[in-house]
Amino acid sequence: MAKLNFALAALALVALCAVANASYKMPPPSKRPPPKKPPMGWRMRPEVPAGSISAWSYLMPVEGKESYGKGSVQLVIPPAGMGDGWVWISLEGWMHDVIMMHIHEHNTTLGNPIRLDLLPRLPPGAPAGAVKYYPPLDYYGQLGATIYFNSTDIDRWNPTMPGWDYFLGQLKMGMLYANVHTVANPGGEIMGDFKCADMCSWM
Repeated sequence: MAKLNFALAALALVALCAVANASYKMPPPSKRPPPKKPPMGWRMRPEVPAGSISAWSYLMPVEGKESYGKGSVQLVIPPAGMGDGWVWISLEGWMHDVIMMHIHEHNTTLGNPIRLDLLPRLPPGAPAGAVKYYPPLDYYGQLGATIYFNSTDIDRWNPTMPGWDYFLGQLKMGMLYANVHTVANPGGEIMGDFKCADMCSWM
């Protein structure tokens, strides 16, 4: 009888582990909840002004991380006098507990610092600092956002080297990347380097 109870307990533990592991998998379409209303500020991609700097980042799972998410990000910086720059974000697939998204600089000495906040945005005039979604954001299918920024937003994250020169220099060298952070992978779950569509300079 003791052996039978032990066998049943072991079977129950295996079943429990299977359920726990299954909780990390994307549910089938018939079991998924209805889509949530997108946060304020989600828009269609605007037109790119003539002569703008345009760069793309293609987001894929970080090496060694499992993710059902992917996407693309377009960074656009118009010539002077033609309005603010913007970042268009298009996420696909499925991600759980998204907490932040930024543009970072590849610089391990400085801890790969943030160079621009994307999601969520810092309030105008607030000091630089990582702000998280609370509660975290879930999505499946497609999710898009347009984020507007200017030199003030750039300077906030790099006050020792203000202005466009440093930011554009890092972009030209391929040192900027988009990074989506989650609760499970706070250092980044999906990311991708930015590459200019043409020359990284105004035309």
